[in-house]
Amino acid sequence: MKNIIEVDKSKTICFSGPRPIKYEYSGKKLEKINFILYSEITGLLRAGFNTLIFGGAPGFDLISLKAALRIKEETEYKNIQLICALPYEKFSESQHFDDYWLRWYNEIIPHCKIINVGKSIEAFPGCFRKRNYFMVDNSAALICLYNGQPGGTGQTYLYAVRKKLQIINIYKRVEKADEE
Repeated sequence: MKNIIEVDKSKTICFSGPRPIKYEYSGKKLEKINFILYSEITGLLRAGFNTLIFGGAPGFDLISLKAALRIKEETEYKNIQLICALPYEKFSESQHFDDYWLRWYNEIIPHCKIINVGKSIEAFPGCFRKRNYFMVDNSAALICLYNGQPGGTGQTYLYAVRKKLQIINIYKRVEKADEE
């Protein structure tokens, strides 16, 4: 696993959102997330973005990555670069992955360049913050599903605000799916 990233920050998008233990990814909500992600990602690609960085975690990270892979396969954006920034090498072996999400991970990850941000095999204190900051530091835009609550997504969102990234928070649009 290489730890070097060569991207044009001004053309790079990163993603952040909650894991399944903090958010219900099902039914109309999941359909809405997929629809909005597809639309937002293709809009940014049309604007000249060409690299997408994902955290590789179950939930929003893998859903976003799957949407990007679909765009890469189905549209003219065949040359987009997909990067998975892992907090540590054996992340997929952690308690964060149940069988369902591990299948998603194993299906999607081979299509990405993998970067071990933590440069470690195992988890260590602050490894997720280091991964989150790495993604923001190498991006000009953030697409997130952030409800205002503390946690990893909140940390990433606030850091992106401080770093003056273009932020597209899809949370309110997704929540409207329940009302429709």
